Amino acid sequence: MLDYCCYGAMLSRWVIGEQAVAALGMKANLASQWGDAEDNGVMLVRFPQAMALLEGSWTTFDHGVPTGPIFYGTTGTLVMDQRDGEPVVRLERGHGQTTIYACQPLPEGRTDVAEEYIHHLETGEPLHPTLEMNLNLEIMAILDAGVRSAASNKLEVVNSPTWCIG
Repeated sequence: MLDYCCYGAMLSRWVIGEQAVAALGMKANLASQWGDAEDNGVMLVRFPQAMALLEGSWTTFDHGVPTGPIFYGTTGTLVMDQRDGEPVVRLERGHGQTTIYACQPLPEGRTDVAEEYIHHLETGEPLHPTLEMNLNLEIMAILDAGVRSAASNKLEVVNSPTWCIG
């Protein structure tokens, strides 16, 4: 479940811009009974003003839909997709109004986490927000609540320093 939902937890927390408050998790071992780890996992995450659905599977032959993140908004939908093997962002506004945006390459010398961190050490420039410790603690709290929920079969609170005393 941690493997399936970690990227969705990171993206949703970063894009939504506020700490999650609760999560509902479910996991199952649907096609790998020879092992004791789940092969499917899902979390529904409650934010103060939004929701996120985080899901993953090791058992599907073909997803049938875009597998990149999808953001549903009040004025359109953003779909991270691929065209001709290249990553694109597709903006859907309904009624056939589709705009495709090519993804910009990462800056030279900053194409992975290690290079980004070295760049930060050498220049003093801030890390990308998704690499910041406090944001990642909030992301881990989302995952923790989802895992606890899968075990308890109940909605679980996303812990924060306010609620973790003693």
